[in-house]
Amino acid sequence: MAKKRKQQSSQQNRTKQARSKSSVERKTAIIQKILLMRGRDPHLLDRLTKAQRQQFLFAEVEPPKFVVTPGCRVPRQLVSMMHSSVQRFLRERCYGDPAMGLTYLDLVTVGLGLFIQAKGFFELESPIAFSPEQQEVIDSLYVMFQEETIWQMTEPVGSHMRDLVLTLSKMNFRVYGFDWPMPSEIGVGYAKSTFVLTSEECEEIYFQHENKRHKAFRVKFGQVCDRPAKPARIDQRLIYPTAGFDLVPWLKPREKVGGDHFDVYIQSHALQRIKERVDIFPAHRRNFRVMLPLVSPRGCHIDISGGHMIDCGFDDTVFGYYPFITQGEKIFILTFLPLISPGTVHGANLIKRFKMRKEDFEYLGMDKLSFFRTVDFDQVPVLRDALMETGLEYMLDLELTDCLPFEIDQKKTAIVKKFFEHFS
Repeated sequence: MAKKRKQQSSQQNRTKQARSKSSVERKTAIIQKILLMRGRDPHLLDRLTKAQRQQFLFAEVEPPKFVVTPGCRVPRQLVSMMHSSVQRFLRERCYGDPAMGLTYLDLVTVGLGLFIQAKGFFELESPIAFSPEQQEVIDSLYVMFQEETIWQMTEPVGSHMRDLVLTLSKMNFRVYGFDWPMPSEIGVGYAKSTFVLTSEECEEIYFQHENKRHKAFRVKFGQVCDRPAKPARIDQRLIYPTAGFDLVPWLKPREKVGGDHFDVYIQSHALQRIKERVDIFPAHRRNFRVMLPLVSPRGCHIDISGGHMIDCGFDDTVFGYYPFITQGEKIFILTFLPLISPGTVHGANLIKRFKMRKEDFEYLGMDKLSFFRTVDFDQVPVLRDALMETGLEYMLDLELTDCLPFEIDQKKTAIVKKFFEHFS
């Protein structure tokens, strides 16, 4: 019996040594990739003694975990979903040249450990004696992480997390945020980095419009790392340019209301119209696509009646508008207008050219973004040319990675073709 226990203990020790050796080889390979991609000698650590190299491989940094800030309300299923999404991102996405195979998981574990040790040896008094040549190794590592910090190297991970919390937030319910202290905890031989989730409950307000009382919700965005949660605000000069600041030259100048910004509120009606009309994105991406323009407004237009509309889109692509009114220092978004609507220039041009009505837009499905993905416009050249003339040619061949899969609907195409055939 004693002999058997001794054999088991010996086997466990051999397994532990094998795993330890495997871990050292893996960490060494990752550090070599980091050094190579940062323009350093990949064998830089070879100039150190074995004991000194072991110090650089000593810290075990765990993959990021998720916790909820006390007092905040983040459903368990959302925490699990964010955790799975981030872990998948860390394992599948690479830093720099994908051919090098340096994943972001490598960076937030081994890379973070290397940063902690290099910073500690450089800035703190170390019990290990370094020769001048060995000190050059420490200095080189420290300078490398000063040129591009570990936070800058892993910025895409933070951006992915920012997109996640914005995707899951709902202005008429709750918005989510996060912090990512890296490291969040350092101990003897280990370090941690943790995503700390936060939440903000919705704020509702009532306002008068056209002799009716309406409810709206404040548009706000959760914490993103060191940027605290904040309500959306739009520079007044973007809406009403003053002399010498013509961001939108076709709008008439108007004196400032009071402060420099408008606080933004949105009606549930607008959120419902978004759900109906922005139908080319899955639900989890739709919220991201339509709320992001309110974080960084890209422009403003005038509708046919002379009212104002905030552009809804991304990059150089507009796929709808937010009509709004102002009351004091507040903007109230009333609805969401698709590109082809009687209230937009594009819709007005089609009404004038083809004598169309609002009911025609709805009948043909032109009030939904999926219209541009399901109709074969080569079979309806008169409409294709009209859309191009009114400035919507970019929607005819729009390619987005996060769109739902759509195919040409021949039945729908036939209906549209028949509607416009007498204009050919």
